[in-house]
Amino acid sequence: MKRFLSILLIAVLVLSVAGCKISWGDKDPEQDPINGEEPGDEPGDEPGDEPGDEPGDEPGNSEGLDGDFYAYDSEANPGQILLDFREIKFSWGTTDNNETTAWVYHHVYVGEETVEGIKTAKYEISVDGEDDVFCELWVDSDGNIVKGGSEGEYATGEMAAMYSFYLVYAFPLFAYQEEFADAFINNDFDGYGWNLTKRSSDKQNFGAGNVNVERYVFEYDWATIGAEYVWELANIKGKYIFTALHLAATDGTTLDMEAETIIPF
Repeated sequence: MKRFLSILLIAVLVLSVAGCKISWGDKDPEQDPINGEEPGDEPGDEPGDEPGDEPGDEPGNSEGLDGDFYAYDSEANPGQILLDFREIKFSWGTTDNNETTAWVYHHVYVGEETVEGIKTAKYEISVDGEDDVFCELWVDSDGNIVKGGSEGEYATGEMAAMYSFYLVYAFPLFAYQEEFADAFINNDFDGYGWNLTKRSSDKQNFGAGNVNVERYVFEYDWATIGAEYVWELANIKGKYIFTALHLAATDGTTLDMEAETIIPF
């Protein structure tokens, strides 16, 4: 699992800072990501379950999600994930071989400021965890980091981009869209070997009023290890974003992400 999480961390570092896409490889679903293999081929073309049920019922419906996802691909500048949301706060934690990694990410829009003649949106980013982090970022309308720093030490111009590294802590909310959005839109998870055992709909308030949330429960079995995935996706201003992910494997490995605040502009 460590290798799996390391690959994910590195991939998302590239996504957030350099803008590259995430790829989870082309291994067969029977192989074991917990012990070092990445899951899944690309989703197949075969249809899912029989049509006829409405979304939110128990598995058996073939209705996918109606809408796009918040996704940031190779053409997105690092600060783009800030420009869509006035405030985001979520917790992230993993346990593997009795070793735990956890943090709480929080960014808040402060206001508009002009930096070297450029109109920018200013944000404060804090990360509470093993190593607490605080950083201020000034982002232009294209998502470029115009100014960044903290505690009186700031950089502008090309050097400001290095402060986009702190956005790597935001990866759990944005890492999965590029790979899995089509599977949820098409309600087709066969390519990943996921067995959908329950699907439900609910309302949740992330700080800007109630929004629709879809909850999926999957089982995934390998030769020696099984796991249960729980995914939750919220529809915020017509686009979906992953707001919760819980993984519990039979070898004791866990992964938990839970969004507390998501306030769009």
